[in-house]
Amino acid sequence: MSRSIGSRIKSLFSSGKPAPAAAPPEDVRLGAEAGDAEAQNALGRWYADNTAETAVAGAWFMRAAEQGFVRAKHNLGVLALQAGQREPAAEWFLTAAKEGWTPSLAAIGAMFEGEGNLRGALKFFEMAAEQGHADAQDALGRLLLADDDPELYEAARAWSEKAADQGHSSAQTRLGTIYHEGLGVTRDPERSASWFLSAARQGHPGAQGMIGVALHLGIGIAADRVESAFWLSRSKAQGNEIGRVYLPEVEAELTAEDRRALEARLRQP
Repeated sequence: MSRSIGSRIKSLFSSGKPAPAAAPPEDVRLGAEAGDAEAQNALGRWYADNTAETAVAGAWFMRAAEQGFVRAKHNLGVLALQAGQREPAAEWFLTAAKEGWTPSLAAIGAMFEGEGNLRGALKFFEMAAEQGHADAQDALGRLLLADDDPELYEAARAWSEKAADQGHSSAQTRLGTIYHEGLGVTRDPERSASWFLSAARQGHPGAQGMIGVALHLGIGIAADRVESAFWLSRSKAQGNEIGRVYLPEVEAELTAEDRRALEARLRQP
């Protein structure tokens, strides 16, 4: 399965090396300095995304938050969470959630999940999911399916479908698994392959591995050695175990012409 919402929350802002020194957009800076709350929030995001100056980012978020700008309150929660400050993070998320900011509901759910409080996680994920938040819908599908209770399979599928319809690759991969294994539904190889392929095209490594196997065996989709090797190669490159283990078997069957076609396919963006 894909990473949890907890990891998504932690990656809302760039966590790698700061980008080369550069100035923020002039219009954003001028707007922020003139007191525009939206510009102040945008300037905070620029510092959070492009530099290691989290204190500066926080200061701009705070100025926007003091004017009632709800996204800035959420962003202050994100900064606090990244710094390991749970209580301030929860306070900011709760404040933003009460003011109608749905991503904060999902963030609280992620915090509860990280602490092992699944009842609390499900409660807040469901509130966000009902408001159309795709990550929360995906999280509900993941948690309900992980419970391995056949009575929850239908709800797990329903929430996964809502997220998948919004293009969520993790949910699409889960639906591929649900139809592949017949979890609460009649096994449907074609529908399974369709979901795996949709997620694979978005770069999901597990889905790439599964569609690669399906293409090799011709299960739910027409067999194609080159396409199978292509998706398994993509999967392996992302560290997926299916790609690593299964690719050699497919490569052994490739003709010289197949290999040339595969090389050309792999050069495509």
